[in-house]
Amino acid sequence: MKPFLKKLSTTLLAAILGLAGLAATAAAEAPVRVVLNGEVLSFETDPILVNGRIYVEFRTLFTKLGYRVSYDSVTRTVKAVSPQRQIEMTLGKDTVLVNGNPVDGTGQIRLANGRTMVGLRFVSTLAGKKVVWDGPTNTATIRNTWSPEEEKAVLELLDKRLALEEANDGEGVAALFTSDSPFLEDFDPSYWERSHTKTTFEEIFIESITDTEAFVRVKDRTVKIGGAFFIENQAEVLYTLKKENGQWKIHNEEVLSMVPLEDPHKLYDQAIDVPEEVEAGLLETIEALVRAMNEADLDAVLATMFFESDEQKQKTVEWFQSLLGQAGASETLEKWAVVDDYESEWATILATLIIETDAGVARFKTRTIIVANAKFMDGKWFLHPDFGILLTESLP
Repeated sequence: MKPFLKKLSTTLLAAILGLAGLAATAAAEAPVRVVLNGEVLSFETDPILVNGRIYVEFRTLFTKLGYRVSYDSVTRTVKAVSPQRQIEMTLGKDTVLVNGNPVDGTGQIRLANGRTMVGLRFVSTLAGKKVVWDGPTNTATIRNTWSPEEEKAVLELLDKRLALEEANDGEGVAALFTSDSPFLEDFDPSYWERSHTKTTFEEIFIESITDTEAFVRVKDRTVKIGGAFFIENQAEVLYTLKKENGQWKIHNEEVLSMVPLEDPHKLYDQAIDVPEEVEAGLLETIEALVRAMNEADLDAVLATMFFESDEQKQKTVEWFQSLLGQAGASETLEKWAVVDDYESEWATILATLIIETDAGVARFKTRTIIVANAKFMDGKWFLHPDFGILLTESLP
């Protein structure tokens, strides 16, 4: 019996060792998972673990962290840009540029299976986050470096901003901003009280929260409930928050992009009646602008506008110089309407222009709808130079 037991014991031992080996191999070959905000990220190339460092496909990681990404295949350079920082990493270089400043990035970018991979912990740290590694499950979790209490306070402030907007409380909205906020320079509580809108956040991405400052990027949707003229839209907005007297306040709202939600032609449905002298004065200014553009008379163009700064005027000059330099261009006013009027001192207008351009071998015709503000000064109406182009469509 002893030889049999010995053989059996040896067989069992070999089996146990074999299973242990298989388990060790399975653990070593188990895919690395990356989790961000509770979501298991899906990469074009699976993450890899090399010498204790996790590498992931660059585009997915940077995008999920809120960056816009580009890649130069010739120089093998990755560029990632967010409203707060720009990161540049080049394969074969140990220096990473962050907002133009050199940072040691030795070994943080490499090729694997023909794909450019970057160090997960390194990139996450640059984005203001930390990585927690769970060895038994091969899971890397990207977490915020700020406390849940601070995050809650920041989000509650933004929720309050939306609630006050929906309640038409312009003064209440203004009170949420820091005393030195650039947003308040052009803030008109009366407009907020006349224009009834509702904004909802479709996506919220907290870029960073420190003891004194926070950056939150949102994708929102704003619709008109009633009141004064408004263009319903989807927008990407960067909120900068700062602490003032120990409390979070909004310092600025920067619109990064905006897309109208409705057909611009239908905005004419919001046209209003105004006194005859207001309508006549506005039409005179619009026609003077169209005439000046057809005559390529820059001085006459500028005479139809008012400027809030020399810088604004210079930018307007440069833009119209390039526009007026197009040979054979002509404009015709097809349609216009007043869509908002405030005590006959400010007005908002829509205008549809038919623009024909001679390209030499062919002539092109387009229809453009613009929205512009106008101000009544010294007995005459002047246009604000920052026109909004709502639509440009080709015509036969």
